[in-house]
Amino acid sequence: PMPDRYLYHNAHIPHSFEFMLKAVELGLGTCAIKSYNDSAIRKILNIPERYRIEMLMSIGYPQGEPRCPKRPPLEEICFFDHITESEKENHE
Repeated sequence: PMPDRYLYHNAHIPHSFEFMLKAVELGLGTCAIKSYNDSAIRKILNIPERYRIEMLMSIGYPQGEPRCPKRPPLEEICFFDHITESEKENHE
């Protein structure tokens, strides 16, 4: 039987980050991909069923600086111990 899927998922995360940080150090850009068509990837890359695909990663030279998405301030989306009615209304 296969071990718990989350065991594999959680085990690869620090190694993936280390790889991504090293790529940036070398002037490369990366993008972790967790949503993909497993069957198609297996066929394209000729990966046997006995191997588990946990994540794909694109890597290459970036074209300019990446754009950072606009995000709301943390105080608007993170609450400690309670949420007021007016805050509930603002997020519905």
